[in-house]
Amino acid sequence: MFKSNFVFGGHVIEPGGPVFTVAEIGVNHFGDVEEGKRLIDLALEAGFDSVKFQFYDVDNLYAHDYTYWKERLKEKQLSIDQLTSLYRYAEKQGIFAFCTPHDSKSLMQLEEVFDPIVYKIGSGEHRNFPFIQEICSLGKPVILSTGMYSHSDIQDTLKVIEECGLTDLAILHCVSSYPVPEEDVNLNAISRIKEYFPGIVGYSDHSKGNYACLSAVALGAKIVEKHITRRVDVPNAQDWKVSATEEDIFDLIRGIRKIEKHLGTGVKPSPSESGAQEWAQKSIAYRKDLKRGQTISVENLMAVRPGNGIGPEFMPQFAGKFLTRDVRELSLLSRDDFE
Repeated sequence: MFKSNFVFGGHVIEPGGPVFTVAEIGVNHFGDVEEGKRLIDLALEAGFDSVKFQFYDVDNLYAHDYTYWKERLKEKQLSIDQLTSLYRYAEKQGIFAFCTPHDSKSLMQLEEVFDPIVYKIGSGEHRNFPFIQEICSLGKPVILSTGMYSHSDIQDTLKVIEECGLTDLAILHCVSSYPVPEEDVNLNAISRIKEYFPGIVGYSDHSKGNYACLSAVALGAKIVEKHITRRVDVPNAQDWKVSATEEDIFDLIRGIRKIEKHLGTGVKPSPSESGAQEWAQKSIAYRKDLKRGQTISVENLMAVRPGNGIGPEFMPQFAGKFLTRDVRELSLLSRDDFE
């Protein structure tokens, strides 16, 4: 049975806790370690909880004659030494770093060098059950992206993961389009996944701007992953098209934290409403001047502000009672009026 919270290292992601934010550096370092470090700095300055990279070997990732994509990603490929340098830099700067392996060789290198405490499985492993089993059999917590998945695909994958004995799983709704058309962002899928998956559900974004991420938080996403970049208009690249830049990355994190505050606990009324009781609520008052000895009917009563008297829901209790003193129009009703 999958756990309702998601724990790795010192990080605890739970339904009532804060959103865990992931700055997806991915391949936006373009193979340059120094650019990768600058992106780590940007993520840290913006307030992200973590940075994530992608690790692969194009010779193991693509068929030998699939030259276009091999050449396109070759220049963005990191060696294990380069990735180690970036991990160490992130650790030194005080931000958590983790990775998505895209092939078995890369997975084993990550295991041998880093012994990671959490893995991300990318959407491209759609129904790649052997590789999903390979990762999950390591017993590490796993975050699963579900771009291109149907709900049936997700449920089939859950069965495979459960058979591996893994209970620490988080699922991210994702749409594998760069960028996603607004009408295809489909954030209601987050709520749908929650219907059959008891664990943490989040969102991995491929849309332009911040709106989808912010809306996902409002819908209950507890992990939000957003690509970040410092470079735009890069030929033979697509991730920058869906990335937060230096212009909007700070607004993204500030927005997420504000929405968290706005969501609150669900308990009503809110503490700040205590002062509104007097001026906004109403109390029972007399509709007209009445004399001692008169019998009260509901028609003699009305509700007016302030709300520091007897509440309007008690009007029927006073019907048929006799006044023991004169009362004025619009004066608040008191129990002492009937002694």
